[in-house]
Amino acid sequence: MTRKKVKLAYIANDSARKATFKKRKKGLMKKVSELSTLCDIQACAIVYSPYDSHPETWPPTAAGVHSVLSRFKKVPQMEQCKKMVDQEKFLGERIKKAAEQLRKQERENRDKEVAQAVSQCLEGKMALHSLTLTDLDVISRYIDGQLKDVDRHIADLGRGGLTGPDSSQAVGPEVVGNSGPKEEYAESIESMQRQQWFMEMMNPAPPPGPIPVTAAERQMGFVGEGLMMMAPSAAVGGGGGVHFGESSSGSGGGGNGGYNNSNGNSFWGGNPFLMD
Repeated sequence: MTRKKVKLAYIANDSARKATFKKRKKGLMKKVSELSTLCDIQACAIVYSPYDSHPETWPPTAAGVHSVLSRFKKVPQMEQCKKMVDQEKFLGERIKKAAEQLRKQERENRDKEVAQAVSQCLEGKMALHSLTLTDLDVISRYIDGQLKDVDRHIADLGRGGLTGPDSSQAVGPEVVGNSGPKEEYAESIESMQRQQWFMEMMNPAPPPGPIPVTAAERQMGFVGEGLMMMAPSAAVGGGGGVHFGESSSGSGGGGNGGYNNSNGNSFWGGNPFLMD
């Protein structure tokens, strides 16, 4: 059965605090004695308490304590403070470690939130227009990083496929070029294209509406199901001209819509040529 982790906090109960102090002090003195014996070193421990009028020391004799303290005082001040830890420094180290763990957990939570948002956008459960510009930038950078990881994994698989046990081809030395402005520019263009692709996929363009038509174009016959080609007509001005229309019945003498020569003969049939 594993021991329960002790909560490091001040014990408010006086009797419990006194019992804990005596128990821990006895264990501390025992550890110092074992350390000195097992490693053959000089060690010293001095413990003051509100329950005793005199401090308890190890070594238990005053001569042994003075011997260790005098040797410690001969050490330079820089060396004395090098590994010295007081309550303030101890708590500072614990706070620093806890803050680092908090930042790590926040990064993991943020990555999970972004991944969930991307999944909801792809499933149509979340609209991009409901997100802020900061959220869109985070999602864009997340997707760009994921795409780079995929490209890197594909490249690794390609190199590993050539050197695998089932391959009979040898891989030559890998040539690594110097990355210059051209490579950086190409990478930036590729990143922007990926972002644009993602935005277009999330927000598809609406179907194109009807093309606006001017009154002149409608009058000239450029719209409608049947668009007549321009054909010179002898009915306009007597000597020829251009006639537009959507039916076989024209205006004036050009109702048959053909191109008439000087003899009045048409080069093509009576019905105009329509482009569907």
